[in-house]
Amino acid sequence: MKTTVCCLALLLNFRAAAENAGRQTNTFVFLNSGVSPREKGISDDEVGKMQAKHVGNFGAQFDLGKLMAAGPVGRGGKTRGIVVLAVNTPQQIAECFKPDPYLQNGILETETHPWLVDVMKFGTPKVPFQMGQFTLCIVTKGANWKSLPATLQPDSMLRLFPLLKKEVTSGELLISGPFIDGGDKLGVLFFSSTNKTEIQAKLEKQSSVTGDEVHIELVSQFLGRGTFLDPHEDISIPKSGKRERLFDGRSFAG
Repeated sequence: MKTTVCCLALLLNFRAAAENAGRQTNTFVFLNSGVSPREKGISDDEVGKMQAKHVGNFGAQFDLGKLMAAGPVGRGGKTRGIVVLAVNTPQQIAECFKPDPYLQNGILETETHPWLVDVMKFGTPKVPFQMGQFTLCIVTKGANWKSLPATLQPDSMLRLFPLLKKEVTSGELLISGPFIDGGDKLGVLFFSSTNKTEIQAKLEKQSSVTGDEVHIELVSQFLGRGTFLDPHEDISIPKSGKRERLFDGRSFAG
């Protein structure tokens, strides 16, 4: 009887894992401007040291498996950058930024949102590190906002922008997902293209935008190359019979 119960529990766990594969609530963080270093009386030399520790903390959190993406934005108003965390409790989030001198001194402030996203669309930054430019679209509620579906999914943002489905297929829309905290910010979309004018024109054809249900803000986003999976890369399982020898039995060649 005990064995049967254990097997049933395992089956239920496997089933739950399968149903939630790729579906995970992460934390999307906007790093916003706080008090300027000059107002705090911090010297330029000290700011340089703080910058090194600020960037170094991102690498440390990535190595711990807590950080999935981080990078600055171009001309984003009060927003200086974004961070995507693989943790979601206030305590875990605070722990990630505890070593960051910019946050601890109030030079930057965090604006956090629980983000429902398909984590399988994230990749691993290339080594040696290379910075890539993308376009981030921040979606907020408009004057005629109604509501998102009661049951949110990682692709729920596409219900607001149905014309973008072909951009998903082509790989131009790299990733999207809704915020689930019910605030004015509804979610974000990342585009591979850096042509904000062209993206803006596509989005403004959507009925949700023309009907003032939502507002959109496009900013340049800088992230490490490889942060998002290359949509054109073949990651399918090799066909049966196709084999490649990995070890020659003598050396570490290859």
